[in-house]
Amino acid sequence: MRPALLTTATLVLIFGIAVPSTLGIMWPDYSPARNYLSELGAIDAPHAYWMNFFGFLPLSILWAASLLMLLRFSPKSALLSLGVLLLIGPSVSYMGAVIFPFDTGCPLDCSQLQFMH
Repeated sequence: MRPALLTTATLVLIFGIAVPSTLGIMWPDYSPARNYLSELGAIDAPHAYWMNFFGFLPLSILWAASLLMLLRFSPKSALLSLGVLLLIGPSVSYMGAVIFPFDTGCPLDCSQLQFMH
C-alpha cells in the first residue's frame, strides 16, 4: 500500500500544482491572484485542452483513488468514513471543471456550461 499511496500523492502534486503553475506562467494574461483556477481550462483559454485533460481530469481521478486507498487501508471508523465523504468534493469539482468549463474571463452573462460549472 505504501508505494501506491506515495506514487498517487506524488502524482496529485504534479497534476495539482505543477501543471496549473506551468500553464498559468505560459498565459501572460493569467494571474493566480486575480483569476480563478478554472479559467485555465476555460473554453477559449490558450491551453484549455492541456489543463482539462492533463490537469483537472487526472487530478480528479487520482484524488478519488487516494481517498479509496485511505478508506481501504485505514482502520474502519464512522469518523474516517465521514471525513472521506467530505473530502470527495474536490474530486467531483475537478471533474466538473472538465465537463462544464468556464467561459473565458468569467462573464456575468455566461453560457450554460459556465452556469453548470
